[in-house]
Amino acid sequence: MHLKQETRALHDLLDSRMSKLDLAVAEDYTAFLKIQLAARAPMERWARNDCPPHLRPPEQLPLLIEDLNAIGKPFSLPNRQFSLPSGSNPLGFAWVVAGSHLGNRAMLADLEKRNTSGLPTRFLADPRMIAFWRNLRPQLEQDTNDDTAAKSLEAAIATFRFFFTQLPSEEGQRVA
Repeated sequence: MHLKQETRALHDLLDSRMSKLDLAVAEDYTAFLKIQLAARAPMERWARNDCPPHLRPPEQLPLLIEDLNAIGKPFSLPNRQFSLPSGSNPLGFAWVVAGSHLGNRAMLADLEKRNTSGLPTRFLADPRMIAFWRNLRPQLEQDTNDDTAAKSLEAAIATFRFFFTQLPSEEGQRVA
């Protein structure tokens, strides 16, 4: 799949940056959930209004909010805006969001193995995202022309970059 190959470096960098958080530690897990909330709230607002229904991921905000409320630490909903570049194909957006849930499932398995039953995991465990991924795969596996592939890639890169804007950099600054 061209999206996976073309975004490998971005995906690896995102994984590397997120792996600095030890999700078995409540403070790090809270930071992870807040990063997700900060990225997904604007993306979900955009998707509700501008993403075709067949490419619109299930909303994760209610689950993130429930998990953060269960932890009991203060948080706020971001007021930032997200949008895809004009003319890009939202299939790339859907692919990034669905793929991130595969990583969430791996994190959930790790937390379960480490016996961290005190942490709320509604967001990580959402079965609707697995169903979304399964429904999305046939669309991802269809042959496409170069123009469609480039437009999907453009959307995927924009989505990855938006996730990066929520991560603290190595020096405590935001990554653009």
